[in-house]
Amino acid sequence: MADEMTNEDRNVKWTNFSIYSERINKAAILPDTVGAITPLYPWMRNGLPDCSSDTKLSAADAIRAATYIVSNWRWYDYKSS
Repeated sequence: MADEMTNEDRNVKWTNFSIYSERINKAAILPDTVGAITPLYPWMRNGLPDCSSDTKLSAADAIRAATYIVSNWRWYDYKSS
């Protein structure tokens, strides 16, 4: 899915909330769909695991990272609307 992203997909439009492309919305929903988002990870307290490009994430850290990114994305949209 990431390989198919275009610059147009990355151009987020703003009104009272962010408007993402269909491809971005599908990518954001996918981790939740496959069970990679967990309410058990306290993402606001612990933050994002080290996701630098040269770091290979363990399965647990990949779930933590997905939870942090998607939860933060939803929280930001909620607070912005």
